[in-house]
Amino acid sequence: MNGPDIPLFKRFKIFWKNVDTTHFRIYSTFKNSYKYLKDVENEISLFCTQRLNDNFPRDYYREFIELILIFLGGSPPRGIKFRQPGAYHLARWMAKAIYCIKILFFSDQFKITTREQNSLDDLCCFIVKCYIQEWITAPNPITAPMNDLLYLKKLMNYHDKLGEVAIKKFLNHLWYLNEECVVFSKFDDRIDNKTKQHLPCDLLTNKSWKIFERFKIRDDFLRADPKIWKDLEEYKEAKQIISSLKIVNDAAERGVKLMEEFNIKFTKSEDQKQFTLQVVQEYRKRYSGCSREVLKKNYKY
Repeated sequence: MNGPDIPLFKRFKIFWKNVDTTHFRIYSTFKNSYKYLKDVENEISLFCTQRLNDNFPRDYYREFIELILIFLGGSPPRGIKFRQPGAYHLARWMAKAIYCIKILFFSDQFKITTREQNSLDDLCCFIVKCYIQEWITAPNPITAPMNDLLYLKKLMNYHDKLGEVAIKKFLNHLWYLNEECVVFSKFDDRIDNKTKQHLPCDLLTNKSWKIFERFKIRDDFLRADPKIWKDLEEYKEAKQIISSLKIVNDAAERGVKLMEEFNIKFTKSEDQKQFTLQVVQEYRKRYSGCSREVLKKNYKY
């Protein structure tokens, strides 16, 4: 495992060989989960089923969604299967969420205390009701601003203290919801035309329009009625550019993690470390890819 062990997860990983995966519990067998998820079961199940058609950068993204669907009493297209618990890292929330759901699935077989079960029940309820939809839709730059506001509202109305803790953490990251990002809402199909045309002035500043300059986006469509924006080529082009923006730091987190492991395992010499990084940088300049055509080229040294 990566990072310090979480005792409960470690015990469960060791116990996994004894688990009968054909016998598991779903949300309706847990007090809190049933109480707070029964009204959103169909909505979230449908959402998860639809998103399983997406392409994911890692297979455990799909596994996470499938586990949510199974927990709600559904069956994924690939069938009901449970993978052996793998590694987790303290910085990766999703890995811990997967562990929590799996432990709750098999809590009749895996010995846990009443307190642990109640805590897992509360946590899994939060994951299903307040995390899965927001996490999956987070990479979409156009819907992100409105999603963030709706998410804050959801947390404020959440029944448990977990909502209060989440709000405090969430508010620490609102710095990125800046004037430029507000413009993204101009392309959000959920927002009515009147609101798009008259977004509150205190939300839009001179910085808001720099997004058009930065990405060389034509803004002619802004002078037209929002009712006809979808028919305008400049609007379609602008929406495509905005949609392609990367707004989550998942790749950056992976890069940091790989660099941390590299630092520990490769060399303890700072000079050698810096020299290696320079070699890698030079290699990337010379070899722009790893295809057969690129590698067959002759390069001058």
